[in-house]
Amino acid sequence: MHVLLQATARDIIRRESSNKTDQPKMYDVFLSFGGEDSRAKFVSHLYASLQNAGIHVFRDDDEIQRGDQISISLLRSIGQSRISIVVLSTNYANSRWCMLELEKIMEIGRIQGLVVVPVFYEVDPSEVRRQEGQFGKAFENLMSRISMDESTKSNWRRELFDIGGIAGFVLNNS
Repeated sequence: MHVLLQATARDIIRRESSNKTDQPKMYDVFLSFGGEDSRAKFVSHLYASLQNAGIHVFRDDDEIQRGDQISISLLRSIGQSRISIVVLSTNYANSRWCMLELEKIMEIGRIQGLVVVPVFYEVDPSEVRRQEGQFGKAFENLMSRISMDESTKSNWRRELFDIGGIAGFVLNNS
């Protein structure tokens, strides 16, 4: 799987590099993931594989400098990337930070052409699209824990629906 994602990233980077009208990007890939259920088993290996292939990756625990405000650094880094690989795992939607990242990723994808590559890690794309199953329960848990306006809830539901409809990579261990 890592080799396939490497090849996809290289192809996109090659195509994007030939478009001289764009501003230079600081990162080839912005990696978005919810830590506890995918970091050790998948994300760390994906990150190493991309780095070993010469693909410059932004990963939140690597690139944010001490003293930076996490939200500003993360949101700026999304816009400074060519591609965003979004690893959607069971608990991804249970994280406010992940949902804020996803909202920004999808917005920049629509407006500036950021390439969004979803990886459905031990979750079915239809569960993401419809916010059902364990993924949907995690999202509902987040919505009940934090206060937000109806517009934000609606935006997050739309972003999950949209990313669930993008052809990506599906990884199931079962």
